[in-house]
Amino acid sequence: MKFSDLEGLPLVRSSRAGLRASAASLVACAAALASHPAYAESAADAEADASVLADEAMNADDQMVDRANQIVVTAGRREQSIDNVQATISVVTREAMDTFQGTSVTEALRMVPGVDARTSGANMSVTIRGFIPNAGTSVLLLFDGVPRTGKYGITNLNNFAPEDVERIEVVRGPMSALYGANAAGGVVNVITRAPGEGPTFRGTATFGATGDGDRAGVILSAASEFQTGAVGHRLSVWHRGAEAFSFNSGVADDDLSGINRLSLDYSGAVDLGGHRLRANLQRFRQRDERGGARATRPGGPLVEYTAFENEDLTHVSLQYAGDVGPGLLSFDAGFNRSDGVTNRSFPGPDETTRFDQLVGEGRYALDLGNHALIAGAGVWHDTLDISINTQTAKRTNAFAYVQDEWRATDQITVTLGGRVDDFTLFGTVFNPRASIGWRDARSGLFARAGYGEAFRAPTSLENFSRFLRGRFIIEGNPDLRPEQTRTIETAVGWSGSQARVEVVYHDNKIRDLIEVLPTGQIITGLIQQQYTNRGRAEIRGIEAMGELRPARWLRFDLTYEWLEAVDAATKDRLIGRYEHAVRAQAVADAGPVRMLGRMRGLFNLWAPDPAVRGSRPFNSDYIVTDLNVEWAVNRNWRIALGVDNLFDERVPINFSSVGNIEDPPGRYFYATLRAAY
Repeated sequence: MKFSDLEGLPLVRSSRAGLRASAASLVACAAALASHPAYAESAADAEADASVLADEAMNADDQMVDRANQIVVTAGRREQSIDNVQATISVVTREAMDTFQGTSVTEALRMVPGVDARTSGANMSVTIRGFIPNAGTSVLLLFDGVPRTGKYGITNLNNFAPEDVERIEVVRGPMSALYGANAAGGVVNVITRAPGEGPTFRGTATFGATGDGDRAGVILSAASEFQTGAVGHRLSVWHRGAEAFSFNSGVADDDLSGINRLSLDYSGAVDLGGHRLRANLQRFRQRDERGGARATRPGGPLVEYTAFENEDLTHVSLQYAGDVGPGLLSFDAGFNRSDGVTNRSFPGPDETTRFDQLVGEGRYALDLGNHALIAGAGVWHDTLDISINTQTAKRTNAFAYVQDEWRATDQITVTLGGRVDDFTLFGTVFNPRASIGWRDARSGLFARAGYGEAFRAPTSLENFSRFLRGRFIIEGNPDLRPEQTRTIETAVGWSGSQARVEVVYHDNKIRDLIEVLPTGQIITGLIQQQYTNRGRAEIRGIEAMGELRPARWLRFDLTYEWLEAVDAATKDRLIGRYEHAVRAQAVADAGPVRMLGRMRGLFNLWAPDPAVRGSRPFNSDYIVTDLNVEWAVNRNWRIALGVDNLFDERVPINFSSVGNIEDPPGRYFYATLRAAY
């Protein structure tokens, strides 16, 4: 499909007139659809709806109680019960995602223990357990086990349609023994909806704004599933539009960019008697803008301009899984291309990026009685041409891994594995993994302990960049070594039919940290800084998680986290990390109405004011409360009303190193209409 096909689709522009027009069009379409003979509801249908809704509520409760029936694929690169996984894992279900506004995949991660997920206009960040890198990531972000990387070689979860997601699996802790580079903090694997997993048509529309009408936004999505012979198809379109936002309307420099994004996705699948093929394609376009004001020379007057973030992204992947011999053979192949342009360096020239990525991997899984073996090998090749880099970065990563899960007894499981990665830029890295788990089915008690090593590879920006950011000129370093981590993790817990408790302790030793440090040089009035391997860090923490279901229709979740991140030599706190976090959620799901309230609090976040040169770090707190109510009108229609940031809390000034704020920026009201036929 040519990109012009995407360009030709009607878009909702980031203006109130466009948002009102979209709302009117949606209401008209919904009314016409509801009155169509094919969808008009009879008395018999209405009676059936009541039965269906009651069954759905019962099934949802059964799924929550019977955690052992939940199947995951990320922790062991094969299907297994979540209770048998030798890792700390959380799953964000489709039902849980529907309780959010639906602006991005990122927001659905905010209630996951140990995860700090933030959205700020055009950008996002996801960190796990305090692993915050400079120009890369220590959290590997995947879609169905395959990367979808964007401009600057970084995956932006805000650029993918939340409505296309079936669930999100989050594995916390070192996973380089299975996944290689950039999995020191963990892995986030977004499992997308496949053809045949739902109704033949889905449609969603969300409209929202702050209490005073600012940051007005719309989210529209539609998906259709159909068959041609033995092949199932799923075609979806998603658009998000939002106005730019500023706390001070008299200032030209907006705090949040206006949003204008469009994604067209296709998924096809065929099952040929034990051999399964699936293809995924995505075309994405970003055209975000905001008002800006910046001096064109040190000490000069501010000049107003329009800041923009543009990206055109293409993703193609093909996946195969089939029974070959005594085991399961699977292959993944993917291609990513991103063309981006932004004027982040204004008044300097626009920054352009062209990123091409090819990935290929094969795996063979074999069950041998008490042993579950998996072995794999593959290669990733990246070509990244960024205008602020001194050269085009080409990097090839070849790898091989093996892992054995040995069920030593009915109660004890031992996992051993390792992976070798060879990079053209810095050589070979080996990362082992070992764990032992114990579970007593009768009492519900369980415990595990593990050791793992992981690494983060330097990015092309850290190797080859040369760019301006404010009063700094930042340069890359081609001689960087990968950051390396050694982690010990222990966990104990108890799981019953109506409650579950788990406490996890992790201790991480990090060496060869990549940091941006001043060189002592001044170039044309700008302070020169360079990426450098420097020092060591220690990160340790506790995650205490509890679930309670006193009734089939009622559920409570509570998580407390303690995190200590310090320089290994000086014992000074590392900036950008919170010390304590509390996440609480209550869900009442009775019949056609579901009500939810949640709270996320980050405490003692240690960072300086990025707007004040040389300021010292200080502690800040940020507490956000959200409410959501959904009414299932019948089997086809659902209506949801919600309030994000109920108490209108403003993000502390030191919340990020560049002063970005959370999106939404304050109390935000929204309404969602969902249709499924």
